[in-house]
Amino acid sequence: RHYRAKLPNSTRTILKSSPDTAWIHSMIFEHKEMLGLVPMVLLLVAIIVVYSQGNSLKNSPVLRRLLLFTVVLALIYVLIVAAEAVLVTKAAPLR
Repeated sequence: RHYRAKLPNSTRTILKSSPDTAWIHSMIFEHKEMLGLVPMVLLLVAIIVVYSQGNSLKNSPVLRRLLLFTVVLALIYVLIVAAEAVLVTKAAPLR
């Protein structure tokens, strides 16, 4: 089932039909779509740093910590998006 479809049994219609779940449509979906891009950007930056600074990573604990922080932050963003997806699935289960 496609989310954007305006069909009677679509996820969009189910979410918007109840005041208890309408906020999920207006907030969570937009938030989830934007946050989904952040991990890719963070990991791309980490890859560029590793590629450009490859040999000097052994001598730079600060740079290694920064790379670790970037990868962990990307994981946190992925987990947040996954949690939001679970929330939507609980509110409007596929039938």
